[in-house]
Amino acid sequence: MLSSLRLRNMATISDASVELGDGLNVLTGETGAGKSMIVGGLLLALGERADRSVVRAGEKVASVEAVFDVPGRGSLLVRREVHSAGRSRLLVDDEVRTLEELRAVLGPLVELHTQRSAPALLRKPVQRRYLDEYAGAADLAELVAGLFQEIREADAGIEELSARLASAELDTGVLTHELGEIERLNPSREEFDGLREEREALLRAKQRCASLDSIVSILSEEEPSVSSMLSAAAALARKGGHGEETGQAIIEELIEQASISVTEIVSRCNAIIGTYEASPWRVEEVDARLDDYSRLLERYGGSIDELIARRDVLESRLAEISAIDESLRDLRETRSRQVKRLLDNALDLSGARTEAAERLSSAVREELSKLGMPDVRFEVGMESPGGGAAALELEGRSISSCGLEDIEFLFSANPGSPPASLSSVASGGELSRASLALRLALAQVRQPSTMVFDEIDSGVGGETAHLLADALERATLGGRRQVIVITHLAQIACRADTHLAVSKTLMEGLPETAVRSLDRFERIEELTRVLGGGAAAEEHARALMDRKRD
Repeated sequence: MLSSLRLRNMATISDASVELGDGLNVLTGETGAGKSMIVGGLLLALGERADRSVVRAGEKVASVEAVFDVPGRGSLLVRREVHSAGRSRLLVDDEVRTLEELRAVLGPLVELHTQRSAPALLRKPVQRRYLDEYAGAADLAELVAGLFQEIREADAGIEELSARLASAELDTGVLTHELGEIERLNPSREEFDGLREEREALLRAKQRCASLDSIVSILSEEEPSVSSMLSAAAALARKGGHGEETGQAIIEELIEQASISVTEIVSRCNAIIGTYEASPWRVEEVDARLDDYSRLLERYGGSIDELIARRDVLESRLAEISAIDESLRDLRETRSRQVKRLLDNALDLSGARTEAAERLSSAVREELSKLGMPDVRFEVGMESPGGGAAALELEGRSISSCGLEDIEFLFSANPGSPPASLSSVASGGELSRASLALRLALAQVRQPSTMVFDEIDSGVGGETAHLLADALERATLGGRRQVIVITHLAQIACRADTHLAVSKTLMEGLPETAVRSLDRFERIEELTRVLGGGAAAEEHARALMDRKRD
């Protein structure tokens, strides 16, 4: 509930305070007195965007202070400041807050209805939201819309991934073949360098063996060989005899030692040659392995580092393709689950809407009858959304972000005329009353703590004015709900639990709006003014007040 409202330096208002209570609060005053500024100040306190044009001429800052009694929270002080330079500031209980934070708290508690807001009722999204609120299914409708959007996004993702996969699969065969070749080789820098070093070592060993083989040949195999010549020399030495000459014995001994050395040399050379010749296949094996390396190095960059890098690129690319394929499968599975969730919740929403549609239609017709339109027909139409870009076909059902049906309010003010779209058949006055009737019907389930009505009595008079006053009085739920009305009708003003008069005067050349609470006698004077003045008007005003008292 709005307890008080204080406006300073706003347009024609220098400093005005409004104290409000439970039940019906009425503001009256001459046209142009500044009643709209009271509503404008309230809108600022509710989080509407600020415009620096509201700042009073000659002032730097306009401000609004509103005190709300919030159920479960207690008193809440909202202060909005609008600077002539264009800046604005919002404080809630003296702490800076955002407009979104303020709206989250006060949005469900205060509802504003004006003749200008009535045309919003012509929009299908507004009509659908009203039905969902009446059905208590607003959260379910939001869930359905969210699931629908998720499926739309999944479809876009599936389309994108499918295109990427189709493009990538053209290269998959080539990439797999190349990677297979490289993986069969299983290259590594350590092995490649080791093979080259081993091959050089084997070549050096082969060269050494060739030299040793020549030595063996010279010493023992060729004719005449060193070994055979030493044997011949030994025989000649023995043939000559030893005699007494010491030199002859030494010659024989040296020849024998030489023969032994040659035999040892040959044995050692053969041992080394035998070691190499024990694995002659190793040279072929190393050469074959290096040939495999050379073939791939020539094809994939020319260096071992580039070959290994190519393998990494191929593995990464194929892993990416595999990831795309896996993501596509996961996204399709997710979409399938979301489709089931969407249809299940959409069916629940459809059931809630169907059940609520007749109740809402009946409640609105009842309110319209009480507003002087007894023959009106009001219905909530529901049709399949059909095909088109805004809908999806899921398991044989057409569904949009709104659910399984489009909602449209149908209206007919004339007996015998079939109801048609509210936007095509309702006049301005009919639309205003239909909007009021709808809000009164919705108030039974939505139950905001404060309802504000501005300009809803335009073009209304006579008995209809009394019916409108009855409706506004009913909206207070016997005084348990706060209703604020800005009116030009005495029939409404006389019902007020709190009556405030708005007036404007000139002070020091500037217009000055003031607001004051009226007692009973002041109310009679104000009602007399509203009724046109004079004795008859005063008598009528007293009668209206007596009617209220009764």
